[in-house]
Amino acid sequence: MTYLLEIAIILALVILNGMLAMSEFAIISAQMTRLQERADAGSSGARVALELAAAPNRFLATVQFGITLVGILAGAVGGATLAGRFATAFEDLPLVGDYSEAVAFALVVGATTYLSLVFGELVPKRLALTYPDAIASIVARPLNTLGRLGRPIVALLSLSTRGVLRLLGVSETPEAQVTEEEIRVLLAQGARSGAIDEAEQMMALGILDLGDLTAGALMTPRRRIVWIDADEDAEISRQRMVSSSHSYYPVFVGEVDNVLGFVAVKDLWRLGEFDLQRVLTSAQYVPDTAPAINVLELFKRTGVRRALVVDEYGSIEGLITMHDIMEAIVGELDAAVAQDQPIVQRPDGSWLIDGMVPLHELRDELGIDLISDEAPGGYQTLGGFVMAMLGRVPAPADRFEHDGLSFEVVDMDRARVDKVLVTRIEPSGAD
Repeated sequence: MTYLLEIAIILALVILNGMLAMSEFAIISAQMTRLQERADAGSSGARVALELAAAPNRFLATVQFGITLVGILAGAVGGATLAGRFATAFEDLPLVGDYSEAVAFALVVGATTYLSLVFGELVPKRLALTYPDAIASIVARPLNTLGRLGRPIVALLSLSTRGVLRLLGVSETPEAQVTEEEIRVLLAQGARSGAIDEAEQMMALGILDLGDLTAGALMTPRRRIVWIDADEDAEISRQRMVSSSHSYYPVFVGEVDNVLGFVAVKDLWRLGEFDLQRVLTSAQYVPDTAPAINVLELFKRTGVRRALVVDEYGSIEGLITMHDIMEAIVGELDAAVAQDQPIVQRPDGSWLIDGMVPLHELRDELGIDLISDEAPGGYQTLGGFVMAMLGRVPAPADRFEHDGLSFEVVDMDRARVDKVLVTRIEPSGAD
């Protein structure tokens, strides 16, 4: 009966070792934000787990103190007592009788090691990795109590660890920082697992990308802005507003860079007469290098929803609106409208162009001159140019480079080139 008690003690020590190993992995693996949520919801265990995670030297010393103590006790019970009892069972056996003590010791050590590895290490650690937040909240308080019971030894181990780290030139563990790349990985994992919708992932990624975009990347270029000339005949200006169907228009006098302000169509119609001066509002200006996130903050702070983009010389380059910023976050808002437009500039500066766009229009609108004696001739549209350069009917994803531009066939309408993505090739600068 005594040896059954000793076996029970060894099993209990193995389980205790597993609890300590599980505690260590759970607190290390737990997400601090989730533990903070639990703590804010009233979980005292999560609050203690946060305190332990904030003091890694003391926390690790407590775990190691407990594991070492368990190991010593398991060795004493298994090697010194249980092995001796099993040895008597092998004394009368042939061949092994003379080595009964060694055989019994090997069997006990092997069985104890196996149980310690499976139930004292592998299974507990796997559970901790699967449910880190919940387990950390449960084991934190008992672990904290163990640290208090062994306070002198824990303090000595913590002090020794800190001293050795200083000798090695290793500073104290800094507060964990979450990088943008880690956030992107978490969003991808959440989308794959179904925790967040794909649309939510794309919007979150759009917000992260917004910090890398500038006003110049999102603006409507100057040549595509519908302007109102204050000196122009009122009926001509009225017809321009009706045909373009925008809500706001920039008003200039003399030359485009001499902007008077913006006029809202609703204010003009409400006035009952075409008097631009009475409904003009001042214009906001932002540099083309301004981060898009700063432009968004400007819109929030001032209440305006549009601004003119200027270069370093003060010349107007384009127009950026709240609509442009929202599209950078959530994607194309006017997909149907965009598909009807022959030339669409994307946030990254590239152009999505209909294959039927005449080459002279590309030259006039975008400054892209594809009419060259050196290139194959006999074409008048962008689609004809692509076919001539490839020497065959293209297929989607066909790509080539010409005169500092990259041309990629995005879509085909049977044998006709439907959409082409045109991107400027950035020259590789020398170091």
